[in-house]
Amino acid sequence: MSARVAEWLDSVERGRYSATDLRSGFVRDTGENVTAKEFGLALRAAGAVSRRGGGGERTWDVRGGTPGFRDWLLTQDGRDDPVGDLARDYRGDPDAGATPETFRRRLRGLGVSDPVLDALSVATSEWTALRLPGSAQTPTAPPHRESPTAANTSLS
Repeated sequence: MSARVAEWLDSVERGRYSATDLRSGFVRDTGENVTAKEFGLALRAAGAVSRRGGGGERTWDVRGGTPGFRDWLLTQDGRDDPVGDLARDYRGDPDAGATPETFRRRLRGLGVSDPVLDALSVATSEWTALRLPGSAQTPTAPPHRESPTAANTSLS
């Protein structure tokens, strides 16, 4: 859910919004029903900051400037690890999609190996961490097991 809310927040202009307005917009735009509690947790994970207003209603500061998944992954193509391999393949695939979920569906449709899906999970985790409050830059890549061969990670 957090990644879906983070993706949706990319379309929301920077500003302060009531929790009700944000949740209504999410439901309207995505068609997904979500409880207020689940949505609040997902907003926090996506980098929105919560405040209590004078009337007691919670408001959320939505910060702009955090790259969407597609933009972030394209900047990772210089890495010498499975995420870098994935980014290079992503750049060359016009049907990859703009979110982790659409890219994962694409990869599964292509029948890629588990190490490729593992690299996508690592990339998604790093991108999601970037969106957390207090994150100023791309996190350092965690240690990876030995990189699979290029043949195992290629999309083609």
